Amino acid sequence: MRKKLLALLTLVFVLSLSIGVLPAYAKSVAPRVEATNVAADKAVSFTDLEGHTLYQRGFVSANDPLPENLITLASATDYQWLRFNNAVWLASDPNIDRGATGNAKIGWAIIDLGATYTVEGVGTQFWNDWAFSDVVIQIANNADFSDAYTVFNNDSDNSLGLGKGKGVGYVEVYTELQKFSCPERPARYVRATATANGYSLFSRIEVYGREVNYAPTAPGEVTPVWTDYPGGAYVDPIAVTLNTVYENAEIRYTTDGSYPTKSSTLYTGAINTAELKREDVMIRAIAVVNGVSSYALDLEYSFKNVDTKTYGENLVQGKTATAYKIDGSAINVLDLNGGKTLAAVTDGACGTGNSIQLEGLGWIQVDMGEAAWFNKFYVLMWHDWVFRGITIQVSETADFSKGVTTVVSTDIGPWIVPGMKGTSMDESFNYNREWISNYEQGTANGGGFTFNTAPVYGR
Repeated sequence: MRKKLLALLTLVFVLSLSIGVLPAYAKSVAPRVEATNVAADKAVSFTDLEGHTLYQRGFVSANDPLPENLITLASATDYQWLRFNNAVWLASDPNIDRGATGNAKIGWAIIDLGATYTVEGVGTQFWNDWAFSDVVIQIANNADFSDAYTVFNNDSDNSLGLGKGKGVGYVEVYTELQKFSCPERPARYVRATATANGYSLFSRIEVYGREVNYAPTAPGEVTPVWTDYPGGAYVDPIAVTLNTVYENAEIRYTTDGSYPTKSSTLYTGAINTAELKREDVMIRAIAVVNGVSSYALDLEYSFKNVDTKTYGENLVQGKTATAYKIDGSAINVLDLNGGKTLAAVTDGACGTGNSIQLEGLGWIQVDMGEAAWFNKFYVLMWHDWVFRGITIQVSETADFSKGVTTVVSTDIGPWIVPGMKGTSMDESFNYNREWISNYEQGTANGGGFTFNTAPVYGR
């Protein structure tokens, strides 16, 4: 297996396999209307975590009177300006002095979109460049959030009682929003909470979605079918449920790869992939509303007989590593606090006393010797430094001509690798940021990054 990591200093890889993790969502087969910020200018209410009403108070530069849609204003798009002029904290008394932040509370910012939209992501900006814990973002169709879908959660100890979060640390990049994608699904209500210094702050919330047309006359106007079971690689068979926002709609689907029509199989319940008796399964589904069909949702599943290995086994332990510049030319490897040679990146030893440095920007490559399945990557860089353009790729061939998978890339510029796009197979990792600390996921294990993914195959 070959892996590429773009960073400057200490690199340690741990690759292992346990079970399949849900991968990225399948795309529909035809272009859709682009999602827009459907929360623009919508009023925002605030409550504490128990649901009691709270009130927004200006933080730093936000002055009274504060409009109900301050943090959703459509006219406010300069995020560097918003962090000061739109930021609010929460109080139990609407008349409390705006500077009395000693009374600030932890709470929710809640947006009623006014109608149901198909939502595919949420963007947030809480405050300046602060780090926030217990960040939870949810969408729902019910005002009480009894049917909430959690878009992001980094509450690692479940202190909020909403489930143990798997999201990574949240650090603001004050020139832009943090954006979190989710499987496209209907929602009317959105809420977010975050904590820093014992209270919540909010500067901006955006919600990305499309309006639901309840009287469609053309395919592009019909909201497509949605599911909680995205396409990708799985170890065990699954029962795929399909959903539609329309009460009077039929769902028609195929499992042989053909495009579904109004006469295709009628969906009446979960599709059990085990009954199809195939390693590779494609489900294509449409919603039919008053005789008008939606574009198809394509779901491609792969159920491989994966040879599982003990979770935590370091598959690159002692393997030979090579290094080269971004363009493939030679690069010098420098000793940094005892690393001496490239062997330091695969010897399993962590810490600043076993580090190397590349003389410039470059790739580290490790050849497994034989292809394998794995779904966990551990990467350790240097001390408490911050990095950008972190990229890990896997390929079945040494020249990256076959079976290339980008596990993660924060090269969203792109600043370093031409043509690179930001992505992450680990949905809990927010890749859409420029600078990321080596200690983002905590210092208890010496820092570094752990990425849990769907099974990936390569050498």
